[in-house]
Amino acid sequence: MFFGNLNYIVIIVAAILGLAVSVIWHAPFVFGKLWLTYKGWSDEVLASKKQGKSMIPVYVSVTVATLVQAFIVAVVFNSIIVTGISGILITALCLWAGFTFPVKFADYLFGGDSWQYLLIETGRELVVITLMSLVIALFA
Repeated sequence: MFFGNLNYIVIIVAAILGLAVSVIWHAPFVFGKLWLTYKGWSDEVLASKKQGKSMIPVYVSVTVATLVQAFIVAVVFNSIIVTGISGILITALCLWAGFTFPVKFADYLFGGDSWQYLLIETGRELVVITLMSLVIALFA
């Protein structure tokens, strides 16, 4: 059953983990400075985009989107039979390769971003989906 027996606490924990990975990933001491460079933004451009605008709607939207992502990962794992860590990792890779990478790749092709930016963003999503998958499959 797709929506039966979902553990919503584990889904929330997986979403929080996904948000934490994203915050750390984009920190200046990890990929933040490279992300700005490959996005083509300077610190000044970033500051001008924030000027006079509250970031609260952005953070709320990202949180909701991450909760939806964790929920869908839980639905997938609730709907299939996966055995062992290797099965979880293969499923996570399939989710990333089938749903995340194609969208980010199309953004890359049509949006004019650099391939380095594509690698940073798709790498983050691979880590997020893999960690979500592990948490959900092992603890839900």
